Amino acid sequence: MSVYEYWIGKGVDVAQAWLDYEAGEGYEHKFYDRTCHLLEIEFDVPVGHPIFPFEAIFKTTKRYFHDLKEACLPPSEYDRAAPLYFYGVQRGSAIWQWLVRCPGHNITAADPSDNYETETVCAGLDRRST
Repeated sequence: MSVYEYWIGKGVDVAQAWLDYEAGEGYEHKFYDRTCHLLEIEFDVPVGHPIFPFEAIFKTTKRYFHDLKEACLPPSEYDRAAPLYFYGVQRGSAIWQWLVRCPGHNITAADPSDNYETETVCAGLDRRST
């Protein structure tokens, strides 16, 4: 991504962005098939201004969450895991809200053995927040 793409949208492949969105239907199904946990992260950014670092924070947070899952979960659990879903950030706030959906808290399956991912990812988050 170039600085021009980041700041003014020059060169953004809009058609590809929408194709990628449409190809990700399975990720939407992962969202609706599981219960939700709200994850709030406060960033050290100026408040009360436009959210200048929005795209950088958005992509960095999604990448770190992916890396955390990849490091903490066995491949079979990683394949079933959902991504981090952006929920919101209020103007004038540095607190970003994300939705985390885990197979361990599946609405349709109450199998206690299915709780491995939630416990492992949460333990990883706890270790990294200290």
